Amino acid sequence: MRKTLIIYLLFTNFVVNGQIPTDSLKGHYKFNGTLTDYSGNGNDIIVGSGAYVNDRFGNPNSALYLDGISDSLSIPVSEFSPIIGDFAISFWYKTNSPQISNLFSSKQSPNDTIDNFEVQLSSHNSYYLQYLTQSFYSTFVYWNGSGVTSNAIAEGTPGGFTKGEWCHFAITREADTFKIYRNHVLYYLSLNHLFSGTLGDAVDLVFSASPYLFKGTIDDMRLYNRNLNQSEIDLLWFENNPFSFTTVKETDAYVQGSNVLVYWEYDTTQVSDSILVEYQLNGGPWLTAVHSNLAYECYTYVNMTYPIGTTINVRVSDFTNTSLTVSSGAFVVSEYDWVEVANTLPFNAKDGSGL
Repeated sequence: MRKTLIIYLLFTNFVVNGQIPTDSLKGHYKFNGTLTDYSGNGNDIIVGSGAYVNDRFGNPNSALYLDGISDSLSIPVSEFSPIIGDFAISFWYKTNSPQISNLFSSKQSPNDTIDNFEVQLSSHNSYYLQYLTQSFYSTFVYWNGSGVTSNAIAEGTPGGFTKGEWCHFAITREADTFKIYRNHVLYYLSLNHLFSGTLGDAVDLVFSASPYLFKGTIDDMRLYNRNLNQSEIDLLWFENNPFSFTTVKETDAYVQGSNVLVYWEYDTTQVSDSILVEYQLNGGPWLTAVHSNLAYECYTYVNMTYPIGTTINVRVSDFTNTSLTVSSGAFVVSEYDWVEVANTLPFNAKDGSGL
């Protein structure tokens, strides 16, 4: 007898079609086997090194891997040498390195603390650690100083975006206000986020600068000399990917009998007002879920009553154009369960471990 997957849906309004902004784009690097600038401004990267690998869509030789030892990029965009006024930097990266990394640097030397601009990943600052009781940040940005003054912004805690998964990062400034987006979500800035002056020095912007070189893969880097708003950040996030699953990943395991929340986001500029929702058991045929062909802001609960070892895959598609589709990847019914032993234990909460 065929089992039925129960689907619950939310509803939103449809938005007119939009395109990724190209106005004020001063540098665009696809890393598709070259370091060519696709913005039309001829700002090709001449000084740079790395190895071409699969991009975030699985296309070969369409992203750049940097080894964290010597690989670096010198980006010759005059509007970022230095940065005056509004700007936006957008790119994709994937890393599992927990070390401090210099993402973008503008300064005369590694020890320049006068006219500088630095965006760091998994960074910390002793001043804020001591006086504001904060430790490491997911991103730490400072300018025109040593990083121990008020000329700094920061967000998050490290680990969330260094798990070897593709992550979209964007930083913008409009007038005097900085904003940081991760996976198109606006993040709260822990430190000062206001500054309207010049950022950096009259040198090429460097990605992966000494002494903290980046180890990982990057893709689709864009530099604008204007601010990007939330809608434009959304377009960058959903490029060639109208749906994005957010709460389950391939190879995830869930205990038998549990209810698993499967949630996906969508791009209202690409997807119509109706979604086809399907599921698959053990790699078998795709089966239409209950309540399919409804409005498209969607999540579903999967009742894991299937036998231990069963794999389940959920797929969502635009009902009027099934070429716009994505699947969650197969997750499995596990024999294991997590049981809370005590409410309090003599150590702090932990998330993940490794050897």
